[in-house]
Amino acid sequence: MASIGTMLPDQCIVIRNGSHASISALDLVPGDIIAIKQGNKLPADVRLVEVSSDAMFDRAILTGKLCTPTEAIFLV
Repeated sequence: MASIGTMLPDQCIVIRNGSHASISALDLVPGDIIAIKQGNKLPADVRLVEVSSDAMFDRAILTGKLCTPTEAIFLV
């Protein structure tokens, strides 16, 4: 589990007061809104409030099991 810490992002794009800013992931606070795009690493706990219909999460990094497309988790 210690190796997962190295997979977390150093920086995040956060939307605060209507403006986008790049901040350290360590400076995120509950209620922050982050902007993500394909390939981004996500900070530990996030709640997805708006996603495209084709968004997927590859959980292989957590389980060690490679997922087939039918096993991928679709976020709706």
